[in-house]
Amino acid sequence: MAHHEDAPSGMVHEFGMTPLTWWLAALAGTGMTLMIVAAAIGVITGQGVGLLFALGALMLLGGGGAWIGVTRPFEHFDDINQPIDGGHVSHIHDEAHEESAHEADAHTPAHH
Repeated sequence: MAHHEDAPSGMVHEFGMTPLTWWLAALAGTGMTLMIVAAAIGVITGQGVGLLFALGALMLLGGGGAWIGVTRPFEHFDDINQPIDGGHVSHIHDEAHEESAHEADAHTPAHH
């Protein structure tokens, strides 16, 4: 069992975000929050909060659009059809396939 000295001092979560992308994501998130708060205020009080909602929408679209422009996620698309190992089938996969083939043969009735 591992001792506390062996464990890392803190958890590291690397999402590949820079300070700029964090701020752009925060801007978009704040815009979404502002839109929700504006809608709630409008429902509770019955007042027109169109300007507050429009400001939130502008923040959401501006932050989201800028984030997409900076990160360009469409250029780094992970294609699910491409294997990680470059198309080489692992040895474990071959063994599992052979086992399932032998099990299928054992359950198939013999024809006389």
